[in-house]
Amino acid sequence: MSVEILAAPELKVPREKVAQHLREGKLKHVLLRFPRTMEEYAAQLREGLPYEYVMEELRKSGIIPEPTKSWEYSAEPLLRVLPQIEETEIYCYGDPLYTQEEIKNLIEVATLSLISSITNKIDTEKWRKLFEKDKESQRFALRREADLVITKTSSFESSVCVANSNTNYLISELNAEGFEVTVKYIGLLPSPTPLENLRREIAKEDTTDERIKELVRLHIEYLKGYVLTSRNPDEAYQKWVRQRRAESQKVE
Repeated sequence: MSVEILAAPELKVPREKVAQHLREGKLKHVLLRFPRTMEEYAAQLREGLPYEYVMEELRKSGIIPEPTKSWEYSAEPLLRVLPQIEETEIYCYGDPLYTQEEIKNLIEVATLSLISSITNKIDTEKWRKLFEKDKESQRFALRREADLVITKTSSFESSVCVANSNTNYLISELNAEGFEVTVKYIGLLPSPTPLENLRREIAKEDTTDERIKELVRLHIEYLKGYVLTSRNPDEAYQKWVRQRRAESQKVE
């Protein structure tokens, strides 16, 4: 049994490339990291129901988290391609509980960021607790997702699994179960954002308060200097990467 993992960050442009791969690959079995409870809506899209209608029904269902536009931004390319791969069997393996938890965390990040920006004070304990809690929730969610992927793909000779850029756990579990795993990275981010660095460093449990303050300040600078002045998250990230490259070249 073989599994190809398409690993892409949750931005629109990389997901458009994933969608193109799915459209051109003539694949038999594809697993998407959308909430498991979304499968019937994915089926509706594949059957040709209008995209806007299915999205409205999804919003009413409460399956996708609020704010829905934030979730839809990176999901849309994969949803739009479904009617074009009607001969492919589609499965959703995302953990619905963690999908909701992720959005709650993003809202709390936004709240803490706003408070820090206004007061110029950083509550390191709140930031630390937020990402320590997220690490624990994610650990159980990844286990449930990996179990479902293993169960589904065990029935097929070959399959494709679309994942985000954090795929190490899934790869290790599939390898442990004896699958032949190949990984294709699409739109790999050249540099993690300050927020992603903060998340990773807190997860290691050896981050100092001063380091948390430094990364939160960089995160706020990223929001003010790039996110708020750009049309979308893809543009903000690319502008930030270009600026970092320019600065590094000056240093050299």
